[in-house]
Amino acid sequence: RRKLGMRAAWLLPLLAVLVESADRIYDEIDSLPGVTFKVNFKHYSGYLDASQGNHLHYWLHESQSNPARDPLILWLNGGPGCSSMSGALTENGPFHPTKDGEHLQENVFAWNKIANVLYIDSPRDVGYSYRDDKNTPDNVYNNSKTTDDLVLALQSFVAAYPQFKFRDFFVTGESYGGIYVPQLVDALIKTNSVQLTLKGFAIGNGLMRLWDSFNSDIDLMFYRGIISKTEFDSLYDCCLASNQTADLLYCDFSYFLDVPDNGDLNPKKFDDPTLQECANHISKLGNYVWTSRNDPYNTYQDCYGDKETPTAKMRSNSAKSYNNFENDFNDQGANQFADSTDSMGGFQCFASAATEKYLNLPEVRKALHIKSDAKKWVGCSDLPYVQNEWDMSEVFYSVIDSGAPIRGLIYNGDLDLADSFMADQWFVERIATEKNLNVVQRREEWIYQRSAKSTPRGGGYAKKFGLNKFTIDLVQVKGAGHLVPMDRPGPALQMISNFIFGLKDYSNIPAISTDPAPLLNEFQSAPQPEISRKEADKIYD
Repeated sequence: RRKLGMRAAWLLPLLAVLVESADRIYDEIDSLPGVTFKVNFKHYSGYLDASQGNHLHYWLHESQSNPARDPLILWLNGGPGCSSMSGALTENGPFHPTKDGEHLQENVFAWNKIANVLYIDSPRDVGYSYRDDKNTPDNVYNNSKTTDDLVLALQSFVAAYPQFKFRDFFVTGESYGGIYVPQLVDALIKTNSVQLTLKGFAIGNGLMRLWDSFNSDIDLMFYRGIISKTEFDSLYDCCLASNQTADLLYCDFSYFLDVPDNGDLNPKKFDDPTLQECANHISKLGNYVWTSRNDPYNTYQDCYGDKETPTAKMRSNSAKSYNNFENDFNDQGANQFADSTDSMGGFQCFASAATEKYLNLPEVRKALHIKSDAKKWVGCSDLPYVQNEWDMSEVFYSVIDSGAPIRGLIYNGDLDLADSFMADQWFVERIATEKNLNVVQRREEWIYQRSAKSTPRGGGYAKKFGLNKFTIDLVQVKGAGHLVPMDRPGPALQMISNFIFGLKDYSNIPAISTDPAPLLNEFQSAPQPEISRKEADKIYD
């Protein structure tokens, strides 16, 4: 009896894993409605259990190259409260919505060209993630709860997909992901509770220190002509009045601001009338980021047919799989979206509305295995999220001091004001100084090429730091805004590929094809009737 009991006890965890894995067979997506091309990879959608009563929606895209060996990338959108399904459908996933919101076209620059990519909606109540009604209501949303739930969700993921156990793993995200990502990486190192081989992290246009973001915005708005020289020069007296430098580049404008838990920037209260006037003035200038008619996520992007305002939380932006006209003629001019200022087709200004429409189609919800009573999907949920950690320096120090062999990538589109390249450059340079990181590579230009036959283009700039087993790359992406994979999908894929595989040069061209997959028969153009050259050249009255 004792031996049988011991054997049964030993089998229980194994049986639990087998049951969990068997359940995930039903998460495989057999057919996604509206897809216009032949899909050559498996993908899965369902829910991952987190803390008691919380269930996080996920969408896994297996690699188009070698799913059994390629690394696993986790992607997290920011907000806080924005759905990672937006990233999947409008940034670096293999599907992009068409304008009618009923079909999906191919993104030939999808990140699953090189890796397995996992999208998770976090925290609970974002996207299709939810909390059981039978559990005690929990209306507190904060970073620690978000991190804890993500750790538990990753444990659930590995249990459901044991083929990924100890696979090379990278945590990536953007925007408020500048807080999500380092905190999750730090937790994974400290707890060592997820059976994945953590290799590194990547943060795009991340909010890692709020004060750096605000201070850089004042400078960038002047240099981009949003505020006048008179307004900019008026700040000299404020810097001097607060006993700071007269050099505006080094003036800490955030000295005059308070930040409540909702993340707003409010003028600080002073007894000194001069300082109070400065606080009011600086707060007003800082809010130009959100109140001017410029897109805060891409200063030079305009959507002429866009009905949303530039101050919307996330504008209707999307990536377009531009093809440089290298393919056979197929009336490419008719395929260009004329309502955007972006000549590279990096944005589809209708993408947010199209994505929302598509993800709420009943047949799509069914295909993604969304629970029947799930609420309507929206890109960003207005959660009462407690935002009280505005500086990730100590978290980065903790990761560095852990001695774990971690590679980091901080990348920025250079046209963003929400979380600018200047702010993140200040942050990384400060981290490097405080932790005595060595400059492994001085800042230099990197080159983007879609293929070896394509004309080389400036992709941006890169600088690298390192100490012992920790490295961090600071990469600038030319011509991109807040959402780099949307604005510059080709350069973004080249960048992430070189980072994931540890290549020294960001100019390296990935050994992958970006040729489009064959269209399904019902979406192919009807063959044109054959006519003679003479008939084709005929001039009609």
